[in-house]
Amino acid sequence: MVLSSCSNDENSDGLPYNNINEFKVEHEGKQIYGKIEGATIELNWPYNAQLPATLKPSIVLSEKASVLPLSGAEIDPVKVTTYKVKAEDGSEKTYTLKINYLQPIINVEGVETPIEASFRHDYTIFGEGFSKNKNENKVSLVAEDGSKEYPLSIDEAQVLNDNGYADRLKIVMPKKEDMPAGSYKLKVVYGNRSVTTKKVYFNVKDLKLPYITIPESMISEIEGVRCIVLNSNEKHELKGENFEAFGGASQIFFTWRTPTSQGSDSSELTVVNSNSIQFEKSDWVDANKLYQRAYIDYRGEKNVRISVYLRDNAGNLVGVYFK
Repeated sequence: MVLSSCSNDENSDGLPYNNINEFKVEHEGKQIYGKIEGATIELNWPYNAQLPATLKPSIVLSEKASVLPLSGAEIDPVKVTTYKVKAEDGSEKTYTLKINYLQPIINVEGVETPIEASFRHDYTIFGEGFSKNKNENKVSLVAEDGSKEYPLSIDEAQVLNDNGYADRLKIVMPKKEDMPAGSYKLKVVYGNRSVTTKKVYFNVKDLKLPYITIPESMISEIEGVRCIVLNSNEKHELKGENFEAFGGASQIFFTWRTPTSQGSDSSELTVVNSNSIQFEKSDWVDANKLYQRAYIDYRGEKNVRISVYLRDNAGNLVGVYFK
């Protein structure tokens, strides 16, 4: 009699499943799920969320499958990452991760010739895709050879065509002590997007333009606005630099903005000397009114309009309140 035996193990070669069934990343308490199609995982990253330096995806696989890199392993979101899934029977499948930025591309309108800019003065950048919240934008000047970068402060993000983003940024040049004169490209960063102009955007130099500095001792805070408080129907004096560039009589404008309206009032001014101007409140300017922006508006060389804002020692805007 010959005896024989056989195995009844139907899965001796193992399970053949090598799929990624779920792919997600946790960011700031929220789950961002990847869309799996074929051998591609698409992760749509929110436009208003800063992409971190590393991600730790959580991966759900087919039964008894394994994956490299492992679920929870850190990856660099800037580099292309591929995941190799191995089934129990040894068969493999490779997935490629693709991260889509939902934020639109930032664009800065170019200039035919570089703008001749002066230290400490404000200029407006035109473009699209900027944040309406000025603090979420970062603007800097980049040396022509790319060796140095200097941050600029932003006074305001403005909206002309409201498509959900700002299309103008009002920026302020640094003091000449903080940055050398020279030719600079312009760089704007918002969220995951960044753009640097290919050509020189600003030629920055000391053009001896007027500048007004309000000492801290003159500044009060009214309704959350830092401002100078002036008595009505009196002659007032402001100190600064390079006032001879006004070339005589001009106008001083007090401007204000609210969520629903904007407007301006004006008063004639007199240049006393190179660092002092005097003006009187005009009869039609209401008392007990707060003006969030205050500036001198005049025509410079080649009839170019120049606005000189009232600022504190740190370069922040200062308003005016007539009592």
